[in-house]
Amino acid sequence: MKKILLLFTFLIPAIFIPTSYGQKLSNLVAKKEKAIFQIFVYDEYGSQLSQGTGFYINRQGKALTNVHVIKDAKFAFIKDYTGNLYQIKKINRVCEACDIAEIIIDNKGQTNAFLTTTKSIPPKASEIFVIGNPEGFESTVSAGIISSIREEENKKIQISAPISPGSSGSPIMDMKGRVIGIATEQFEGQNLNFGYWIGCMTKLSENHNYRISNNDSQDFYVLNEICKTDHNLILNSIELNTENTVINLSFTNMVLAYGNDMGIWSGVGNRAESFYILDNITGEKFYAYDSNIGYSAENSTPMELFETKRVKLYFPKIKQAHSITIKNGTLDSSGWNFFNILLDKYKDLPFEKKNLFNDIAINYYWQLWDSDEFVAAIEFIEEYIRSNNVPAYFHTLVGVTLFKCGNQFDSVDPLYSALMFNAAKHMGKAIIIDPNNDNLHFNLYYLNKTTRYTNEALKNLNTAIAINGEQPEYYMCRAEIYFDKKSWKNAEHDFTKVISSGRLATYLIYLKRAIARHHLKDYKGACNDYRIAYDNCIDEEKEIIEGWVNEYCR
Repeated sequence: MKKILLLFTFLIPAIFIPTSYGQKLSNLVAKKEKAIFQIFVYDEYGSQLSQGTGFYINRQGKALTNVHVIKDAKFAFIKDYTGNLYQIKKINRVCEACDIAEIIIDNKGQTNAFLTTTKSIPPKASEIFVIGNPEGFESTVSAGIISSIREEENKKIQISAPISPGSSGSPIMDMKGRVIGIATEQFEGQNLNFGYWIGCMTKLSENHNYRISNNDSQDFYVLNEICKTDHNLILNSIELNTENTVINLSFTNMVLAYGNDMGIWSGVGNRAESFYILDNITGEKFYAYDSNIGYSAENSTPMELFETKRVKLYFPKIKQAHSITIKNGTLDSSGWNFFNILLDKYKDLPFEKKNLFNDIAINYYWQLWDSDEFVAAIEFIEEYIRSNNVPAYFHTLVGVTLFKCGNQFDSVDPLYSALMFNAAKHMGKAIIIDPNNDNLHFNLYYLNKTTRYTNEALKNLNTAIAINGEQPEYYMCRAEIYFDKKSWKNAEHDFTKVISSGRLATYLIYLKRAIARHHLKDYKGACNDYRIAYDNCIDEEKEIIEGWVNEYCR
């Protein structure tokens, strides 16, 4: 998700100083809020980039917002005060330096309420108010004073009225209800909020850089569905083109045990692993022929912990598809599946009325995450959980964020233990909600292992394997626990499962299986593994392994 300029802050009460301006605030708000709307911006995958605010400046659909709200939009629409949904037709004029964009709304010929503007700025300490959509909360009013007028190249108005993510593009109004500026940015923690002076509109010039492509969405089905068996994966959209079918996915590495060593691949060219689309009516299968990620485990696309990758999968053209299933490989245990997608449900709908993933809490959480506001993200999402009946995904978000915060401390620090304990608690709550999700049990394994609850970690791994017995990484982790416990028979069994998968068979795994077999008095098997480990190890360890071979394998 794109990071927007407005940063999170706690709401600090505004200081009100009486002035001679205008009429009662409540009356002004009632009149003016009808001209202000929410903006929803999506990328080419159909994934939401950001939310912001805009406002009409004439009756025919001309409006203003910030450039940073709208510039990366592939698709964009608004929701007005009464709940009407309209597409943004074009970005008409922009001024990058003063972060103001003039946009045209396709309001279907309807007239709309609008705001008047003035280049006259009231004196410092005069009252002002802002109406916007902070954190997605519609038509929220905040009031304050003009703290200062910053005479820069592009004049800024500093205000005490609180603004938050989602307020970008909100009108700053004087006490006559006239727009004097557009809310743009905020400095964290000090209630320092800024907007560019509306007089900067004179610097707007014709837009040649940014194009909204709502018309390209005719055969573009936006789902943004979280995978039920792997919360790391979201099916953003499906494109049914004249030449092919494109599946757009987002994958976020929230698997703690993998750390920065995760790899993802599409299985293109190998039907046992490849993604395919199943036409639920005809039974025909369409296998992926290309992707923008690695094709196999050997050339997988690397991912760091908490990194998000946008994934495109290319399939042959599907004719007259009505109901489809997307599967990853022929193994029933594969977690990257989306069942019974009814495309007819999305046909002939304009983009803004399709099934959009518009969970305000999740979108706001990721905005805080992208701004490195991890403590604020935790506080926000935990408060949301307390007030709502949420799916397991929310507890997963809290758990991985607490883990990330905990990694900033030394493992002997009491705060480290407290954060890891709370992370495990939330992962446990996620498991209660979704007990058959092996990824959740794998995450809880790692949190328990990190805090040295080895027996609990082993139970978590056993459960993950019982749910999904085709994941060699699970056997690898369990083998390490058995190896440390000197449970040689169990360790040998799990190392063998890893080696037979062909995915993780490094020389160290052969070496550890050799040691386990040696203890089990399987000297022939141990010697075979010692030799394989010797042939594949790094030079610094060859002498040590050679000594074992000479001693035990004559």
